[in-house]
Order: sequence, then structure tokens, then C-alpha cells
Amino acid sequence: MSTLRFRLGLVIAGLALVAACAAPALPSLEDRLVDPRLSRAPLPQGTEGLSEALGAQTHYLHTRAGLRLAYTLIEPGAYGFDSQVQRAAETRFRFSLSPRQIGQSPESTALLLHGWGMDRTSLYPWALSLAEAGHRVLLVDLRGHGESGDAPPGYGRHEADDLVELISVLDAQSALSGPLHLFGVSYGAATAAHLSHRLPDRFASVTLLEPFANAADAVRDMVPALLDSPDPRLWQRAVRALLRLRLTPERVEAAIAASSARLGVDLETVELAPLLASTSACTLLIHGARDRHVGVHHARRLAAEVEALQYRELPLEDHITLPLRLDWLGTPVAFWMRAVAASEEPACPRFQLAADPLPEGTNPRPGRLELIEFALNAGPSPRR
Repeated sequence: MSTLRFRLGLVIAGLALVAACAAPALPSLEDRLVDPRLSRAPLPQGTEGLSEALGAQTHYLHTRAGLRLAYTLIEPGAYGFDSQVQRAAETRFRFSLSPRQIGQSPESTALLLHGWGMDRTSLYPWALSLAEAGHRVLLVDLRGHGESGDAPPGYGRHEADDLVELISVLDAQSALSGPLHLFGVSYGAATAAHLSHRLPDRFASVTLLEPFANAADAVRDMVPALLDSPDPRLWQRAVRALLRLRLTPERVEAAIAASSARLGVDLETVELAPLLASTSACTLLIHGARDRHVGVHHARRLAAEVEALQYRELPLEDHITLPLRLDWLGTPVAFWMRAVAASEEPACPRFQLAADPLPEGTNPRPGRLELIEFALNAGPSPRR
């Protein structure tokens, strides 16, 4: 036993040495807060072939400020989209499609906004779900993400400026058919709040998944969550152990202040509640009770401060798993959007959500992006 402990001690010491050597080369927290490409998330398995399979073309808008924005339009149609979720010790997701007929007449348009470090392809499951429900879907790479150009992030403020210009151009081209719905995940949800404030009468509905209430508080939540996130690789756990020693609360506060100065955006003042209170759109907020990256207290605060907002809290979901629960949320969200667009009443239709279809009694570990897969089933080429 003593020999085993000695060897284990040598392994741990070696990993700590590797971590100590690697950590100085890692980007600082301040750098990560001003450059989303330093936090680029891994793409799920099978993502690369989806754009070609969908016939989804990338378009570019060069804004008046010289920024290139990349976007894609997904037409309504029969995609054979399927969402499978397995919940055990870990929650696994598998999305598949068998394109059959694409190019039906759209009932409305949905603008989808992705999270920090992601890109527009991360929202393909939602795009396909909404397209099958009759929506044309507009997917955009936010500034500093995906194929869009690099520009300082604004934690929703600057991104909303870009999107106002994009919407104006697409409106002039009659590319946004019917009522316009707005949908955002995490950082994209914060951007959606800013955009709905900038264009308070343009959107029929706004759907927000796991947004922050205050940007600086989100950073304070995110850092310990990332450092404690599960990872099977020993060397990464060792690096995180060292970073936990370096990223003290005092250093996190210093990084928030420094990044605010570099961006010209005081993260302490980026508040979403006043923005959401200013829009005439029907607004839905969904958050996971087990979210550690953006704690559920953000959503509860928004729900308390914005009277007209409809709030649903999902008890077993976290920041990774909640946006992937298409098996549970996809149809109800699409139905609610349709009900909002069809309603002639001043009051917004109530969002209806059935009980969780997954078995009760499971308490999985926090979600991981490595447990997501996209699959393209063999079948006839899509017809337009």
C-alpha cells in the first residue's frame, strides 16, 4: 500500500509540474473576457457535415463600421429531425435528421443567437426544430465568433448594434417573412435582451434560455463553475487545481475591472431587467435550477423585476443540458411562438410545458459538450 501511495504521489507531483509549466502560457481571465475566441467551445460530433447536408449557404454582411457578419437562412421543411436524450450518470444527446423536402412557405421568421465561444452551428438543433414547425430561421455568428469578423464584444450592447443593421438590410430584401421571433442562449440571450430594447416593437416574441441578469455577476459565477467542471483527463484536472489557486476572488474582481476598461463597457452596469421591461414582445425565460455557470439566481431576479415576463425553471438541467432538451422544449416553444403570432389579445398566451419525459430519480453529473452527437441519416437528397 505504501508503494502504491508513493507512486500515486509521484504521478500527482508530475501532473502538478506540467500544470505549473502550462499555466503561465494560458490566456489570462482578463484576455478571455475581451476575446471570445480564447474560449472557443468544441463542436459536437458530426457537426461539420450538417451545413452541406442542409444546403445552407453562408452569407456575409459588411456593416457600416467595416465588420463582417456571417449568417445563414434555414428554410422551413421536412427534415426528419429527431432528438434523443439519455439520462443516467451523465446526460447524452443525439440529434439526427433525414432531409426530405425543404423550401416550404414560411409562416414567420426566428432569429437565433448563440452563446459565448460558440457559433451559429451550435443552434442547428433549434433551427431544425423550428424550421419543421414552419419558421424560416436566421442564424448569425456574433462578432468575434465563427466566421464573423473580430471586434470588441459589448456583452450584448455592440452585438445589438450589429444586428439592428442586419435586420434593416434583410427587411429591405424582404428576407424576414411574417412575424419575427427572437431566441437566444446564454450570451446570445443577453444580446437578445439588448436587441429587443433597441427594437421594442419589432419582435412578436423573445425566448431567453439561461441569460445573466448582470454581466459582472455572471463572471463571478462562471469562473468557479469552469474550474470545478468535470473532466476525465488527469492533466486537465491538475491544471484546474493550479488555476483555482491563481484565480482568487480578488483577481477575478481585478479582471472584471480591467476588461471593462479595455472594452469601454462597465460590466457592473450591464443589467438586463430594464431592457426586458422596455419591450412590447411576449417574453419567455427558461433556466435550469442546477446551472452553475450562470446561477439560477440570475433568472429568479429577472422574473421578480420584470412583471410581464413568463418564467419556467427546470429542476434537473444545467447550463450545458438545458439548451439541448429539444425532446422536451422544442415543440412547446414552437407552439408558443405560433400562438403569440396568431393572438389578437393584448395579453400574451401562456407558455405550456408538460412534465419532463425523462425518468425521474436520476441525478446526473453536470453536462459535457463531448456527450453531444449530430447524425445525418442516409436518405434522398433534399428537394427545394
